[in-house]
Amino acid sequence: MPGPTVPGPTGSGPTGSGPTGSGPESSERPGPWRGWRVHVGVFAGFLALSVVMWSKVWVTGHPTSTMPCPCGDPALEMWWLQWLPWAIVHGHNPLSTNALYAGQGGVNALANTSALFPGLVVSPVTLLFGSVAAFNVAVTLAPAASAWCMFLLARKVTGFVPAQLVAGLVWGFSPFVFDNLSLGHLFVAVGCFPPLAALIVYDLLVEQRRRPLTNGVLAGVLLTLQFFTGSELLALSVLAGVAGVVVAVAVAPRLVWAKRRSLLHAGGAALVTAVVLLAYPVWFELAGPRHIAGRIWPASVLPSGPLSGIVDPGAYVHQPSQVLAVAGYSGGQGPDGLYLGWALLAFVAVSAVLWRRRLLAWCALGTGVWAWILTQGADVHGWWWPWHLFARLPLISDAWPARLADLIDFSAALLLIVSMDEWWKWIRSRTRSEVRSRARTRTPARSRGPAPDAGWRLSPSQATGAMVALVAVAAVVLVPMATTYSLPFTVQPARLPTWFAHDARRLPEGTRLVTIPFSPVALASESTAYQAEDALRFDLVGGYALVPAADGTSATLRPIRGAPRTLQELSESPELGDGEPATTPGTLTQVRLSLRRWGTQVFVIVPPQSTAVVEQYDAAYAVRFVTAVYRRAPLEQDGAWVWYGTPRARPAS
Repeated sequence: MPGPTVPGPTGSGPTGSGPTGSGPESSERPGPWRGWRVHVGVFAGFLALSVVMWSKVWVTGHPTSTMPCPCGDPALEMWWLQWLPWAIVHGHNPLSTNALYAGQGGVNALANTSALFPGLVVSPVTLLFGSVAAFNVAVTLAPAASAWCMFLLARKVTGFVPAQLVAGLVWGFSPFVFDNLSLGHLFVAVGCFPPLAALIVYDLLVEQRRRPLTNGVLAGVLLTLQFFTGSELLALSVLAGVAGVVVAVAVAPRLVWAKRRSLLHAGGAALVTAVVLLAYPVWFELAGPRHIAGRIWPASVLPSGPLSGIVDPGAYVHQPSQVLAVAGYSGGQGPDGLYLGWALLAFVAVSAVLWRRRLLAWCALGTGVWAWILTQGADVHGWWWPWHLFARLPLISDAWPARLADLIDFSAALLLIVSMDEWWKWIRSRTRSEVRSRARTRTPARSRGPAPDAGWRLSPSQATGAMVALVAVAAVVLVPMATTYSLPFTVQPARLPTWFAHDARRLPEGTRLVTIPFSPVALASESTAYQAEDALRFDLVGGYALVPAADGTSATLRPIRGAPRTLQELSESPELGDGEPATTPGTLTQVRLSLRRWGTQVFVIVPPQSTAVVEQYDAAYAVRFVTAVYRRAPLEQDGAWVWYGTPRARPAS
């Protein structure tokens, strides 16, 4: 029996077809599902669903003052959205900033989850309405844009419109995306690039509408944009995509060999384009100023998805908020990012009787299974586990294995639409009109087997009912996944303290400021959010970012010591942290000298603003401690305690 084949551009049947022919059936037939209006309508539908998810922002809240939490990762993502347009307007290098960790060396943007490309896309919103509005626009657009890109890919491989829509839903609103949206993880929640990369490969192997060199340049540009969105997901996509390549070579070696020149030309063009565009950024991330040498996160904290997570939604389903679920960093408002459910897997498995000869299905299956195995990366310590073969590679060494769930969702979306496509074509092949049409066009010389009108046939009404049933089954298999979601997302006000809204804006630009909360690597940092909402009018000596220690390795790999540790203790709840720092002469002198070394010009303490447990520090004790450091009482301005100037090195005479 012949092996799997490429899905033909005319919508091949169960046996597939060659790479020649006219365009996709969905693009060629006349009707309402054709032309640019279709894409506008589909994108609008996906965007409406995303707005429903964020209705507490867009309907009952306000997009310029409401977000999941002005702390932790949302605050960090909001800060980077503010940074890029600010750097462009002020003529700064967007890859490096001294607005955070001012006086301590600054921050390497590419060593952090800066998501510079999404930041560029929403920069007009940032400049006009502020960073909170930009954050809300970005997290609302991300799933809709991702779903639409998958819809584009589905249009190439099936003419069955419901399958195209299901593909967009499964990918753009997958458990993985849902799990990361409320945290504002744009660097992984933006899923436009895998479907677009698959479209380039499809054109190389099937349609050939563009020259291989053109496809290669497009692939190189796509790699660059993904790098500036999230280099971690780029590395994981390449790692998982290797399985798809191996499967393609194994099951369709003749096809790959026949396309070898096109593939080599496209691959060479992609490599040259990516090297030209990414040589400096990659160097900057791996060896540039304030880069982090070696591992960023301890191996013990890199989360992995249990293999059973693909059918187990996890323990944090229906929690009130991803950020506030527990005092720490766990929890979520939806299923585990790996979750698909038994129903979807069963439908794909049963459908294998029809898609077993589709190359696309086997490549998707190989990629998904490989990614599923690798999600156990940090929890399996045996040398024999595949993750350890790649754990020391750049960019992958600090990748979170659980984020390979994104590639599992991508594979599942492809398998689902291929399954629906094959069932749709099987139903059409059984209709009476189709059987008669084949009988009229079939010549005796080509006839083999039974007469074309033999066997089971469906009337038009029966065929319509069968297609409706197919759509219903596809909807049912998504129910287990959908019922684990908690909508809409939980949000809270993102209001600036009065002092930052009024007094901070009168400071000279570039003033170096220390504030409580002071949180270099803590779980939440309201001060970073304050700075972003103030449009980076001042420089923050502390902040929330990944930075190197004195020896160049990650500061997250070692306990914080010295004055930063003392100031962090002042920023934490005594019940959750290490307690309040003692006002000993040595501690006070250490903090005083550090403030002078950092060039501190203003020290401000505001009462806790967030409802997050980790932010409920003792402001009264912090005021007493800093008063002892400065040896003078603060000014009370708009509900804040403020010390201007640098503390004296010696006591006043």
